[in-house]
Amino acid sequence: MPPTPSAGRAEDDVPGQFGGFDEPLHPDPEALRTRFAQVTARVAEHLLQPCGDTPLRPGDVPDVLRMAEEAEGPESAAAVAHWVHRQERAFRVYRYAGSATPAGFMAILGLEAPLPGDRAADPVVAALWDHVETAAPLGPGEHLGIRRFAMQPGRHQRPSPLLDLISRRTIAEEMRTRGRAVTATVFEDAGRWRRYLALAGLHEVAAVDVGGRRQYVFGRDWRRQPVEQWVEDRVRAETTPVGGDQHGDDLSRAAFEEGVLDALRTWRTPREFATSVLVRSRLVPRGSADPVADLRGAITNALDALPVDPAGVKERLVEQLLRQLASPRE
Repeated sequence: MPPTPSAGRAEDDVPGQFGGFDEPLHPDPEALRTRFAQVTARVAEHLLQPCGDTPLRPGDVPDVLRMAEEAEGPESAAAVAHWVHRQERAFRVYRYAGSATPAGFMAILGLEAPLPGDRAADPVVAALWDHVETAAPLGPGEHLGIRRFAMQPGRHQRPSPLLDLISRRTIAEEMRTRGRAVTATVFEDAGRWRRYLALAGLHEVAAVDVGGRRQYVFGRDWRRQPVEQWVEDRVRAETTPVGGDQHGDDLSRAAFEEGVLDALRTWRTPREFATSVLVRSRLVPRGSADPVADLRGAITNALDALPVDPAGVKERLVEQLLRQLASPRE
């Protein structure tokens, strides 16, 4: 059995964490786009070091089709076969170090026109074209991109280091691609992913039955908000002060998240836990007789308020603690 992919940190099991911007916003939009692509690609490489990301090879096709059929059924496997023939270069295959067997795969398709053969072979792509042609048809030189497949045996589309790697590769490609008017991605478990995708600016545009399984398409129109503006908004969101401490200094969202992770990591080492930056945050009442105990209480209350499902626990814990910061104190 191949090893479970892991970069060795609990937070790597939770997708959707944007980071790596320790420097001020660059005033040049093109430089900002390039910097974002570099950071996301670097983080993707770090997330799953034991797993390689390679182009699709001819010998991979049987394993790719098998994974697709096991995860989503024969109709999805047929769609994969169609796109392997049509856009072989759109596929990326993941395999563990020392193994030639694929451990997962993804495909980001680039489409310029709604060809009849594509519509007939893939109802998801057909539904996306219907939406685009109704809402805002593509203009000259424009194309749409869709992350059509993301497969990992056993977990399918549940959060994992592999799926986080796939997501960051997708983001990096978005930053590098020119002429992309519309971006879309496909998930079966829309309930799990809808809120996260909405935060990234992707909203549900279609729902399609593929072999009796419901697949949801989420998309965004880059003509309404250019990539550079989206990147800038994301970076600003990450550096917005969220948890000012009792000395008047503000913590950025990224610093607050890091403080939460450090507090969890040092939970059983009291001396280290007592040095947490959160001890001086508004999670601890002013004039507290025991700031360390009060911080433990705040984190414990936030954990108790979380759903049992562990997926996305880090993100939800941070959000719960932020809600506690916003709540009035007696």
